[in-house]
Amino acid sequence: KPNSLNILYPWQSADIILPMPLRKIPELGSKTLRLLTPCLEEYNYSASAGGTKRDYWTCSDLLNVPRNAILSALSGSKALETSCERQCDLILNRCKGIDPMVVNDDGGGLLKTLSVENSFMRGTITTIQCVKSVGFDGLFVRLPKLLDERKLSSHAPQLAYPTTIRLSVRVVDPSLVKKNEEANTRRRPFLTVSKQFPFDGKRLLNSNNAHARSNFLQSLILPPLDTLLYRWRHCINVTKINVAVTNFADLLEINNSVNGTKTIANYRAGDIGQSCVTQFFHSKQSKDCVDIAVAPVQTSQLSPSVSSAHSRTKKPDMTLNRKRKTIDEMFKRNSCDVPDIGATAQQRGTNQSFCERKNISQQSLFYSTNNQSQASRIDPIFLAELPPDIAEEIRKNEGQQLLLFMDSSSPRPQAKKHNLKHYFVKKS
Repeated sequence: KPNSLNILYPWQSADIILPMPLRKIPELGSKTLRLLTPCLEEYNYSASAGGTKRDYWTCSDLLNVPRNAILSALSGSKALETSCERQCDLILNRCKGIDPMVVNDDGGGLLKTLSVENSFMRGTITTIQCVKSVGFDGLFVRLPKLLDERKLSSHAPQLAYPTTIRLSVRVVDPSLVKKNEEANTRRRPFLTVSKQFPFDGKRLLNSNNAHARSNFLQSLILPPLDTLLYRWRHCINVTKINVAVTNFADLLEINNSVNGTKTIANYRAGDIGQSCVTQFFHSKQSKDCVDIAVAPVQTSQLSPSVSSAHSRTKKPDMTLNRKRKTIDEMFKRNSCDVPDIGATAQQRGTNQSFCERKNISQQSLFYSTNNQSQASRIDPIFLAELPPDIAEEIRKNEGQQLLLFMDSSSPRPQAKKHNLKHYFVKKS
C-alpha cells in the first residue's frame, strides 16, 4: 500500500488472527463476551502469571477453552438458548480463520453513502473558531464533486440526490485521558459524536454554481457544530471532521421496485396522485360487488354500505333495489304479530304511567306475552337453519326475558330497612 499488493495465504493468517481481540470477531458483542469471561478466566489464568487481569481477551485465549465450557457459558443467555451450539462453532471457527459466510459481489452497484473528511494532529484544532475556519477546509467543495460523479453512473439521474446529511466530529475526551493515566494504559482517548438530519439534496445536486453549493452546505453544517462541541467548549481538541450524505432517492426506488411495494412518496415521484390510489380501490370494490351474487336474505344481514352497493349494481332484482330501512322500521313488527299492549298493560296496572315510567315504546316489546315460545323478532330463516333443540331453547329464553321485563314494571313492596346492629345480632 499504496503501490504494492500484499498476499495473505491461509497458513499465514494465524499470526494475525490469534493475537486479535475477541471483540473484532463478527457476531461476538459485549454481551457474548461477558458470558465467556468466566471460562476465559478459568482456563487462561495460571499461577506463574500471578493471576493478573488482561486489558482484552484474544482469539488464542478462547481457543484454550474447551468446547463444552463455551457451550455451558452461552447456554446461560435466553437469546442463545436454542442456538448456542451453532454460535459456539461459528465463533471457534472464526478464531481459527474459518468463516463460512459467502462474499456477495454487488456488481459495482451505486454507492449508498458519500463522505469527505479532514484529520488533524492532537492539539492543533483547539478552538471553535479554528474548527469552523480550518476544519472544513475543502470539504464543501469535494462533496458536490462526488455527487456529480455518482449522478453519471445512476440509472435515474433525476433521483440521484441524497435526503440525509450527517456530521461527525472526533475529539480527545479529557475524562478518557485521565482514566488512562490512572490505569496506566495506552488506550485511545478519542470520542466520536455525530448528528444527522434531513435536507434538500435535490437543490444541492441541481445547482451548477460551486460557490452556491458551498454556501448551502455551510449553512447546514455549521449550526449543529456548536451543539456537538458544547460539552467540550472549554477544552476543544478536534482530530477529525467528517461530512457524509446518504439515503439516496434512486436507491429507495430500486428497493421498492424489488420488494413490489409502493409508498405514497413513490406514487408522487411517478406522477401518480392520491386520486389514482382512491380510484383503484373504488374500481376494485365495484368489481367485487358485481362478481359476487348475494341472496336477498344475505343482503339484509350485510352492513348498510355493502348492501347499498349491491342495490346499485343489481338493478333487475327488486328486492335489492328497495329503500334502506331505518333502525325503527327494522325493529317494527307487523300489526298481526303485535299483541294488544294496552289490554295487557291494563291487566297489570296503568298503561300510560307504565310506558312513561320505563320510557319504552311499542317497538321495544318484541314478543307476544300470550305465546312466549314464539320469538317474533328473530328471523325465522335464521331459526330454521339451527338444530331444533337449539332453536326451541332460544325461543324459550327470549320468552322468559320478556316475562321478567314485564314483571319489573309492577310495583314491588319495599324491603324493611335495618340498622347496623341488625347484622351483628346472632340469629337463633
